[in-house]
Amino acid sequence: MLADPQEEEWAALLEERIKPKLKSLSLQLKLNSLKVQLRKGKLSLNEARQQLWAYCAKNEKMYAADLKAIFRH
Repeated sequence: MLADPQEEEWAALLEERIKPKLKSLSLQLKLNSLKVQLRKGKLSLNEARQQLWAYCAKNEKMYAADLKAIFRH
C-alpha cells in the first residue's frame, strides 16, 4: 500500500534530505522535474508532493522497489 501523501518522506525526497538510489528511470525523471519546478517557484512543496504521490499511485507496482527504498519503516 502506498504511503499517505502527507508522509514526511515525500517532502524529504523533494527537498533532497533523503537520497535513496532509485532504480526506475521514469521515477527519477519525474522527481527531478518536480524538484526543478519547486526550485523555480512554479510549484509549492505541497503541490509537488501531491503530484509525486499521484504519479507513484498510478504506477505503484512498477515502483514497488523504489517506494520500499524511500519508506524504510
